[in-house]
Amino acid sequence: QAAAKGTAKSAVATPASNAVRLALIGLNGKGSAHLKNLLRMPDVRVAGICDLDPQVMARVAASFPAGYPKPIQATDARELIGRNDIDAVMIVTSNHWHALLTVWACQAGKDVYVEKPMSRTVWEGRKMIEAATKYNRIVQVGTHYRSETGLAEAIKYLHSGELGKVQHIRAIVYNLRLSIGRKLPWYPEGLSYDLFCGPTPMVPLTRGKLHYDWHWAWDTGNGELGNNGVHVLDIALRIAKHNGPPRRILSFGNRYVIDDVAETPNAHIAVYDYPQIPLIFEHRALPAKPGVSYLDQVGGLRTGVIAYCEGGMVAGLVGATAFDKAGKQIKKFAGDGGATHVQNFFDAVRSRRKADLAAPRSEEHTSELQSLTNL
Repeated sequence: QAAAKGTAKSAVATPASNAVRLALIGLNGKGSAHLKNLLRMPDVRVAGICDLDPQVMARVAASFPAGYPKPIQATDARELIGRNDIDAVMIVTSNHWHALLTVWACQAGKDVYVEKPMSRTVWEGRKMIEAATKYNRIVQVGTHYRSETGLAEAIKYLHSGELGKVQHIRAIVYNLRLSIGRKLPWYPEGLSYDLFCGPTPMVPLTRGKLHYDWHWAWDTGNGELGNNGVHVLDIALRIAKHNGPPRRILSFGNRYVIDDVAETPNAHIAVYDYPQIPLIFEHRALPAKPGVSYLDQVGGLRTGVIAYCEGGMVAGLVGATAFDKAGKQIKKFAGDGGATHVQNFFDAVRSRRKADLAAPRSEEHTSELQSLTNL
């Protein structure tokens, strides 16, 4: 959420004549949050918007401020990707479209900002890397904590050895998820459901709504591990300096308490067996106990990373805090939520230097291997 605010000023910017012409693909939720940030960037012009839901399209199109150049509208992303007056695309769709849209955009000579998870499968991620390399495109992944200032300081602190050796790392996502319902099979009206399904089978829905809850179906999403889990695992890997897969993974979980049609687990533990610094991922979507709406905490966090060291621990997500062995706070690192992450992409688009990217697609694929290989 903090990343959506960016370094923006309160007033909407007038795009410069040489602004990067961007097509924003996917306008609900995170897409709308990105748009607020993009409209304040003078070096960017949102030249096209795309959503397969006409109601969402109409709402977003009406939100453009007076005086801002009217964007091209499309319900099929291919109509924007193929245009010569589009320089780059931002992909904020359901997970099952990330890979195909990225490859198509690279083939069309566009640079790409693609939301996390980079891909839904390992094979897809490799194809995205191959396309970005073959067509020499700038591709950034939306793991905005790569640009989080406080985390960067905390990781540097851990690497300095101030707290001794890092012994193990916990990456947690305790995020309340309620029932998505159970309905007789139905098809959404007023939009192209065939286009929504795209490369996945077009089967009727049995959940209550189309949008967002695609996260909890294997055909279109990756569950919480492939959602917020991508962020915390990426941070854990940066702390541990792991650049490859672990020797083995132990993963177990299931769907408990809630009776709905969701397919992904709402309680999940994955242990990544690295010989030097093992990683433990844990997701809980249920309350701390019956009758309450709050969830448990670890190290003062409900979502984040805790690095356990010989001399204490560091816990954080937006910023971080260091504690000694007795639990006394010894250092705090203020963070900004990764506010410059999107701007970092546009800076790299202009410089044409892939090394400038905070979250290049090759490194993100290594991180996402950890979240995808155990699903």
